[in-house]
Amino acid sequence: MSKVTMPEPFGWLSDALMNGGLAFSKTDPHTNSTFITNSTCAIYRDYQMTRYADAVRRETLEAVQRILKGMYTEAVKSRVPEEEDEDGHNQGCLERALALTDASLQVRSLIESTPA
Repeated sequence: MSKVTMPEPFGWLSDALMNGGLAFSKTDPHTNSTFITNSTCAIYRDYQMTRYADAVRRETLEAVQRILKGMYTEAVKSRVPEEEDEDGHNQGCLERALALTDASLQVRSLIESTPA
């Protein structure tokens, strides 16, 4: 769940303003009777939602980068002393660490290109 808060709407549409346009018909499953309910809808400007989407995207990319950094640290820590490395384990750790570094740099470039 994102920690980014939704922007405050600049206005609201209600059933009274829309001359019944936001009223919805619902059926109660227990009584099988139909009733009309009114609805209220928040109104946002384009720039508000664009900023919100950018903030959520940035937050998500930063979380991905933290995960990649943790995976990189584990790959480096899992190396064994050279004299014990008989099956090329360290080479695999090195390749994994390099791939994670590359992925992290790509994510960083996406973060930097996302408006703050």
